[in-house]
Amino acid sequence: MFLALYLSNRLFNFIINALSFTNMVLHKVVNESYNQIASKFSKSRNKPWLEFDLYNKIAEPNSNILDIGCGNGRLLLSLNKPGIAYTALDISSEMLVQAKQNLASVNCQKTFVCSNFLDAKLRANSFDSI
Repeated sequence: MFLALYLSNRLFNFIINALSFTNMVLHKVVNESYNQIASKFSKSRNKPWLEFDLYNKIAEPNSNILDIGCGNGRLLLSLNKPGIAYTALDISSEMLVQAKQNLASVNCQKTFVCSNFLDAKLRANSFDSI
């Protein structure tokens, strides 16, 4: 019984380590891929999605918004609410460069975070809308 428990614990640790390594490699590949195409990708994403109108209707003035996978930041361009604090989260540093350029003229508090969602250092319960 002890041997079976020991082996299952070792197997569990092996699987966790393999998944962690896989996540790390995937993060690197996705980051590098989007970094290579960021400028062209951003130019192809210059129109708001239909869902943005709905989001604009439910977003409150003076709210804290987290945009996961923000890309070039086009969500913020469609929000017409005063006092919004916007946090842009993206795995690609170059997509965040595009977002900063696109949002330079938007008058609101903006924070840009380069990370995947699971590893992002975000304060719990600090966002009104995600």
